[in-house]
Amino acid sequence: MMTTRRGWETTTPGANPTPAAFLRAVARAEVNVLTYAPAMAQVVTTSGLDERTHALARLAASIGMGAPSAVYSWQVGLALKAGVTDGELIGLLAAVSPLVGTSRTIAAAGHLAFALGLDTSRNDSETDDGGDVG
Repeated sequence: MMTTRRGWETTTPGANPTPAAFLRAVARAEVNVLTYAPAMAQVVTTSGLDERTHALARLAASIGMGAPSAVYSWQVGLALKAGVTDGELIGLLAAVSPLVGTSRTIAAAGHLAFALGLDTSRNDSETDDGGDVG
């Protein structure tokens, strides 16, 4: 283990910082995190979570912080790639809604629908309760 001049620990010269060193630097606002996206990817492998769980956790955090639509598109894409189903995404929204509140739940529903390519406009066959006219 060696330490760079910025105080980052690396296993070999020129390598990405260790996850712990990277997180310390981010927490201290010493780095532009977009510059170190490859190091951020290491968090997936060091989190101890499988890809599906990791993707759901990231999406839950996005909902909780009121992330913009572009973040949902990115996170939903990763979740679907990891094998998460549309139904599980809806279940995630239902699970976090009591914690994040009505406004964030409604906003997240719109962002999720957009990310999934769903049309949320009302059509003539829908009733006010969300069901189809029989």
